[in-house]
Amino acid sequence: MELRHYRHVLALVEHANFRRASEALGISQPALTKSLFQIEREVGQRLFDRHGQTVAPTVFGAIVADSARKIVVAQEARGARGQGARAGSPRVIAHPGLPQIRTCAINASGS
Repeated sequence: MELRHYRHVLALVEHANFRRASEALGISQPALTKSLFQIEREVGQRLFDRHGQTVAPTVFGAIVADSARKIVVAQEARGARGQGARAGSPRVIAHPGLPQIRTCAINASGS
């Protein structure tokens, strides 16, 4: 799972709505929906219960979201300290009980 997938989970937890979460992430709603289906397929569990236009994390989804918060905060802290990966170098982040997360740093120019 990529770091962006965890950001997607966190946005859904925070906004409880695909449209609002996708707007906050700056991606389309169909892209967020597709991402969540990929995540759920990879972990083998449903992460959110859908209720009309709102979503709520399942028990497993809450566990993933808690872990995601820790992972994202740690990655952001590493980046703020200048300890992120070199531009373009892939990295794997592991957390007990969750799939490995692949990340790739990009430089400020986006290339």
